[in-house]
Amino acid sequence: MTVPTFTELLEQARVVITRSDALRTQSRDLIVSARRARWQSGDLRHAAEERRERRASGRSPGGSVRSFVIEGGVDDVAQTACWNPADGLTCSTELLLRAQAVVGMGETFGGRSGTATIRAGLEGNPTAILLTVARAFSTVTSITVDTPFSPGEPSP
Repeated sequence: MTVPTFTELLEQARVVITRSDALRTQSRDLIVSARRARWQSGDLRHAAEERRERRASGRSPGGSVRSFVIEGGVDDVAQTACWNPADGLTCSTELLLRAQAVVGMGETFGGRSGTATIRAGLEGNPTAILLTVARAFSTVTSITVDTPFSPGEPSP
């Protein structure tokens, strides 16, 4: 077995130091990348929780319902109800009285299997207004809802 010379030992030390520096740099980069991924996953998790809460409570930024039209019948008479933020609820007096009765009885929607409960109402939350008016109909034949989500864009 031959003993390495001083020059050979110095060269080996330089190679080891260079490799060590490269590994240290790679390690720092990986730590920064892991921290960034952890922050991003926390942000994504938080955003997903907010979307689930909004979906469960019927709320989203600017409201999950921009406008709606409900068609159906009240005691075998064809009726239509429309709502948008500018004009509010537009419907027959009879349907409005029935919707007010739904609110007066303290009706609620949801609340089963972990979903949020939405109180019947004719002001404020557009989702509550939609559900309240739909409940006031004897029969509903169609509901058209305009939401802030574009076709192909995932809803919260």
